[in-house]
Amino acid sequence: MGIIKDIVDIIVPRVQKRMEEEGLDIKEALNKELEEMGYIQKDDKVDEESRE
Repeated sequence: MGIIKDIVDIIVPRVQKRMEEEGLDIKEALNKELEEMGYIQKDDKVDEESRE
């Protein structure tokens, strides 16, 4: 439950703030925040089409 709690309590408010301040859509803001929090890495082998 730690990861879910982090997402709800920490990541969602930061994503909302980033969307307002930087004008990003939710996918971009969420990806950036998850990278900064260390949940995903830039060099992860993820299909780019699935992110779009």
